[in-house]
Amino acid sequence: MTPGRYQTETSDMIAVHQALLGSLDAAPVLVTKAVEDPERTDAIGSFFENVLEFLHVHHAGEDELIYPRLEERCAENKELLERIDEQHTLLYEPMEVAAAAIDAWRVDRSEKRGRSVVDAIATIDQTLRPHLSEEEVTVLPLASAWMSQEEWAELPSHAMRSFRGDKPWLSLGLIMENLGGESREAMLTRMPPERQALWCEEWSPDFDAFIADVRRRRRGRSRRTPPPWSRWTNRRAPTRIRPERGTPAPVEDSPAYGAQVAGFRGASRQTLTVKLPV
Repeated sequence: MTPGRYQTETSDMIAVHQALLGSLDAAPVLVTKAVEDPERTDAIGSFFENVLEFLHVHHAGEDELIYPRLEERCAENKELLERIDEQHTLLYEPMEVAAAAIDAWRVDRSEKRGRSVVDAIATIDQTLRPHLSEEEVTVLPLASAWMSQEEWAELPSHAMRSFRGDKPWLSLGLIMENLGGESREAMLTRMPPERQALWCEEWSPDFDAFIADVRRRRRGRSRRTPPPWSRWTNRRAPTRIRPERGTPAPVEDSPAYGAQVAGFRGASRQTLTVKLPV
């Protein structure tokens, strides 16, 4: 089969988008829990720091692996694709603001600082949500037709190599939560054996324990009246240098990749009109 005639399964990207948006949507509730119980600030702050890194590596993977290929192969849609890809840059400043707000909140665990975190994350959501929607409507059908299944499968490996948070298993766990049972099994089956073992033996238990702590309800203490901003449902991300396209990354059977996995093991223990082919 040739480019333009592929029928690549790209629906797993929708689960990625749902994981990101669901995490951002949870900010008012989760930050309120930490305001009521300051001992939880570190866990919830770490959760959102890693969600921001998840968003960063997600867009970096698209910048390197999806958009250049589609712009080259779908010349008639090049301008449209460039416009959608450029939307990633709109998130650089709000992500930086959110990261700074989380840092400040973890030092000064006040209601005022918590509100700043919710405000900053709300700004990210307001920019990100329409962008992801446009990708699902416009980019995914083009990727399905113009990228092979093997090319599409490079995205998870790229994300794993690029992730610089202290919880590399968090994004995978959040994505798994948004997949059906068969899709989860298929994702595990497609993983290299070493990564599959890493997930099953270490990362999955780490994720389950951490996410249960982040989402748990307080018990045995009187509750303060939640601050009014905790009822907000809207949701701004670290300025990142956009990677140059074409930068080589270590392949999975290389020493560099092995070192990356080893490093992750240590970290895990610590803590609109689209022209389609006829």
